[in-house]
Amino acid sequence: MKKQHLRDPLFEILERHIFRAANELEKSGQMVQDVINEYLQFLSSQGVHIPGPVKGIFIEDLREEIKELTLKRTVGVFVDCPPPVLKNHRLKPQ
Repeated sequence: MKKQHLRDPLFEILERHIFRAANELEKSGQMVQDVINEYLQFLSSQGVHIPGPVKGIFIEDLREEIKELTLKRTVGVFVDCPPPVLKNHRLKPQ
């Protein structure tokens, strides 16, 4: 029997929106909101209920996850580290 690889529904939704946004010059903020809305609809269709008191926190966490996934998908591996410090770097006056 072949092993089926299940994909993350959030990632699949995100990929569809990234492709559409690239073709339609959609703003990234609107794309993130559209992904959130579609993912919440998907969860609801699966019988998942997010209680009101935690829904705002869930959506904010989801928003950050979508932004990180977008970076990983469009730029490559996302490394969460501070920018490098340049030693002895001075701007020359113009």
